[in-house]
Amino acid sequence: MMMGMRSGLILPARPAGLELWFDASNALSITQSAGAISQWNDLSGNANNATQSSGSLQPSVSVGAAPSGINGVGFSSSYMNLANPINNTTESQTMFAVVKRTPFNGAPLLGNASNTASFFDFLYTGSGEILISTGSYYFSNFTVPLDTNWHLFIFQYNANGSLANLWVDGVSYPVTTTAWSGSSTFNTLGYAWNTPATMVLGEVQLYNNVVSSTGIASITANLKSKWGV
Repeated sequence: MMMGMRSGLILPARPAGLELWFDASNALSITQSAGAISQWNDLSGNANNATQSSGSLQPSVSVGAAPSGINGVGFSSSYMNLANPINNTTESQTMFAVVKRTPFNGAPLLGNASNTASFFDFLYTGSGEILISTGSYYFSNFTVPLDTNWHLFIFQYNANGSLANLWVDGVSYPVTTTAWSGSSTFNTLGYAWNTPATMVLGEVQLYNNVVSSTGIASITANLKSKWGV
């Protein structure tokens, strides 16, 4: 097996509604030159690929970066554009993200290039902070682990704002829900609040529904084993 690549994995059956999936360990999904990534293909089957034509804004292959020794994608003031915007107002969503944050800098996962108020954002301030904004609601937590380790984040909410759940490495954290008027779409990977990301990203899976507890348990077990988090 080549350094940083995985083969022969037995993947769990995926719940319905997978609309976006980026996996840094899948070298065939990444178009790169000398490590600089111009395209990262969506593995969900929806062809919502992420691209970046500007060399100065391209993320890079981070060889063997994960605790398990497989590759990540390093964002250093970098971001990518999604082929098809994703609506975050009319649908419920569940997101899984394996990511290594950088101290005192934002790690926005999904955002809107022309509107600051739409994001799945992992930030560092004076305390651990997660901010999630949709077109209608603003979700926040200020008690997540404050470190630069790799973590598995899971967040889900329903379209009417009556449900919001957050787990970090399998531990549940409280979420505050506030009515909000923001952008209704995500169209970038690694950009929010007019700021490109600084982070190492392993994997992102986004579902257009509230994934069941059984589905969450299955995906969580696979991601924790795969990435060593």
